Amino acid sequence: MSIKSNYDVESKILNIIVNGRFNIELQKVFKQTYFDIKDKNITFRVDLEFVDYMDSSALGMLNLLRQHAEGNGGKAILVKPKDLVLRILKLAHFDSLFQIES
Repeated sequence: MSIKSNYDVESKILNIIVNGRFNIELQKVFKQTYFDIKDKNITFRVDLEFVDYMDSSALGMLNLLRQHAEGNGGKAILVKPKDLVLRILKLAHFDSLFQIES
């Protein structure tokens, strides 16, 4: 499990790449990837391509990110979830809260 991120200041896009199990063990690291960025109107792109497991704490982390983004005039997008992860997101109705790109 790991999280990598990169922020493009010009385009105001923060890419967050989650790898492996997305669970409570990543909570602190996940929050650190975005919390200290003070720019407004940022697009937060969470790449889920390499996530093979997601639990309810991951859903909570994604929801907190969405609230943070929208509170600062931005948005959060979920990118490339595998079938299992996409099913979890849809069961939690996250497809109505997030833009999900395949």
